Parts: sequence; C-alpha cells; structure tokens
Amino acid sequence: MNIAILEDEAITAMFLQESVEICGHSCVGMFDDSDSILEFLKRSEPVDLFFIDIQINGETDGIECAIELIETYPECSIIFVTSFKDRQTILRAKQIKPLGYLIKPISQVDIEAILMVVEAAREPLLNEDTSLIELGPYMYDKSSKEIFRNGAIIHLSKNEKSCLYCMVANKNAYTPQEKLIEEIWENENNRVASLRELVFRLRKKLPELEIKNVSGIGYIL
Repeated sequence: MNIAILEDEAITAMFLQESVEICGHSCVGMFDDSDSILEFLKRSEPVDLFFIDIQINGETDGIECAIELIETYPECSIIFVTSFKDRQTILRAKQIKPLGYLIKPISQVDIEAILMVVEAAREPLLNEDTSLIELGPYMYDKSSKEIFRNGAIIHLSKNEKSCLYCMVANKNAYTPQEKLIEEIWENENNRVASLRELVFRLRKKLPELEIKNVSGIGYIL
C-alpha cells in the first residue's frame, strides 16, 4: 500500500515510516499540517492509507483533515494515532469510520496488526474492478482483452483474443463450439478444425490455464 503520515511529532513520524516500510509498504510522505498534505495529494500518486495524528500544526486538526480527505478521496483508509482517549474526541473520530484508533505510545506490533486489518478491509475494494479477472496465475483484462502473468503481457493474436474473451465471458460453463466459431469467424463454414488449432495455440501460450473440452459440445475454463 501507499501510505502517508500526518504527524507533528518528528520521532513518532519517523517511527511510523520505518514500521510501515518494514511491513513491506511504501511511505509516500510525512507531513505535520493539513495544508501541506492536501497540497501534496494534488500532484501525487494515489494514497491507500493515512496515519493521522489528531493534534497537528495549523488551524485544522487531524479529524477535520480526515473529513476532507474522505470527501476528496473516498477510497482511502484512515488510522488515527493520538494521545487523546476522551469520549468526546473518540466520538468525533468515529464519524470518519476509521479502520483504527491507536493510543500513543504505539509499538511495532501495533502497526503490524493494524496494517493486517487494513489489508483485509481493503481487499474487497481491490476486487471491485470487474474488468479484471483472475485465471489461475494469470490476470485477464476484459476491457482490453489482454492477459498478464506477473505483470507481463502475453501476446495473443486477434482470433486468440476473441476465443479467450468468449470463454471468459462464459466462465465455469461450456461455451459451444458453434458459438466460438460464430464470434471468431462470423459463421464461416468448416471452421471446427480451425477452432481446435486455435485452442491448441492458446494452451501452448498459456500452459497454466486449464481449458477443458468435450468433443462435439464445447470448451470450458
């Protein structure tokens, strides 16, 4: 995750930075007031998670800043890190629906635990993009009809793309060979052998993609 830190205590900010990086995440910036972080976000890459202290420099406190962040970047997550533990402050923070409220002093274990909670909570957001489909070790993009493995594109011909797209659209059910022929060759005659050859090439290019077939019926992913 890309993580930004809004904290006016330098020692705490550095501790948070080291902790998130130890956990394998990226700290994209540390800030001590609302204006500086909001200005940074106008020109930065997306931030997934903000660690926010409630008492920060400037006229705007951390809760007010968090409200603005949520309104502008609704997919981001908030963790408050603060010394405040009074009911009134916690109720104010509650309206943000943060994924955590850590009371200082905090430890490395606290950070590791809360990051695991955040990752679990954000997982559905990552899967909301219905154009991306996981096919075993491959990722398939329905919008571009491209397939990837470990981030690298696997180049397919136009007909191979059409064939795979049709099977993905009918995933977990047999796609009749007549339908595949219609989609790929627009009902040209005598294309059964061509379809078999096409599927053979797909299997060769995508050896870890299981394409099953029943003779005379069709193919299934």
